[in-house]
Amino acid sequence: LEFWTALNEYLENKKSKVSPQKPSSDHWNNVSIGTSKAHISLSLLSKDKKIACELHIPNNKDFYHYLEENKVEIESLFGEKLIWKELKDKKASRIIIERDNFNLFDNANWETDFDWFEEKILNFKKAICPFIKLG
Repeated sequence: LEFWTALNEYLENKKSKVSPQKPSSDHWNNVSIGTSKAHISLSLLSKDKKIACELHIPNNKDFYHYLEENKVEIESLFGEKLIWKELKDKKASRIIIERDNFNLFDNANWETDFDWFEEKILNFKKAICPFIKLG
């Protein structure tokens, strides 16, 4: 909860275009992208010492396949290679970017984590939003 509260305050203070949902005690937090087809999910993977930012597609394999067909353009717009997970045995699908060397208990580095999350959220919006209306 402390991390997510600090993230929201940080983004608000710098007048960011990113506004995550109200902080909770979960290891994730969500950001709307203006459609029910998908949302951005931020995750703290403390055991793996990673943070992750993902496009979470809850129940729409057709939309995932449409995005996957446009993978080259999406990754070009995003600026990095992404991890594509259809999760065939699940309802949801995910498109993920991760960063190593995360330590939840070292709040001296949180600002670096906040900047990383903000950059990846904006990159996802830039790369995915052109396909939302079409998909």
